[in-house]
Amino acid sequence: MQTSWPNSKKCSVVDSQKSFSATIGMLGLLWVLGLPFSAQASLTTDIQQQIQSRKSSDFKVLLKRLESNYGSRAVDPLLRLANDTRLSDPDRYIALMGSAKIGGKGIAPRILPFLKDSSWMIRNGALRALSVLKDPRTGPGVLKLLQDPALVVRLEAVAAVESLRPSDAAPALVRAIHDKANYHGDKAQWVPLRALQALEKIGNRAIAQKLTLLLDRHQDPALLQQTIKTLEKLTGKKVESGRPLRVKAAGWKRELARM
Repeated sequence: MQTSWPNSKKCSVVDSQKSFSATIGMLGLLWVLGLPFSAQASLTTDIQQQIQSRKSSDFKVLLKRLESNYGSRAVDPLLRLANDTRLSDPDRYIALMGSAKIGGKGIAPRILPFLKDSSWMIRNGALRALSVLKDPRTGPGVLKLLQDPALVVRLEAVAAVESLRPSDAAPALVRAIHDKANYHGDKAQWVPLRALQALEKIGNRAIAQKLTLLLDRHQDPALLQQTIKTLEKLTGKKVESGRPLRVKAAGWKRELARM
């Protein structure tokens, strides 16, 4: 029996052709897969450079330029930059706000993780962005920041709660009003006053009694005056109109006791 062996020269040519075709195919696949990533990386770098080389007063102009030049393609790179803790907080803040402006309401859920950022500036920016986007799905997420360690973030959280109006907004605002962290000595530090103003828009008559203790804060006339104004809005009533602040406060205590 004779054993037939394939022609070695012919086999070598065929194998070379197959190898060449496979190599070309692989390179083509890598090119197809790699180009979008490369383009995205290049775009991210370009946007980063524009952010970092901006003039201090160039924020709005910069965002308009990014939106005009890249449109929605800028959203993902901006979010990546906002999440890059190697960048300065102001640069990250601009990237975050830019992503919200260009991305619109649909991007709101992707802003939520920034509420847990270690930087107060980024948490503050996330709240501001969510307030503008007004996606009700993000409402519950902002409530927790009424207890944020940073006063400026707590203040921004009040505005976000007022804008988004989650279901537990009114009780959460009342807790913020009474939170000792929002007072320095006997005086309210912005948050209680701002929360009272928010309650005028989203509160109701039933919540009015929760403000009774504020009527004893005679050492803080601004807070006392705002409390009475809020009570008038919530109840539709005026008590001891035209009388001194202390008399009005006493009158409201009696009124609330009867409710």
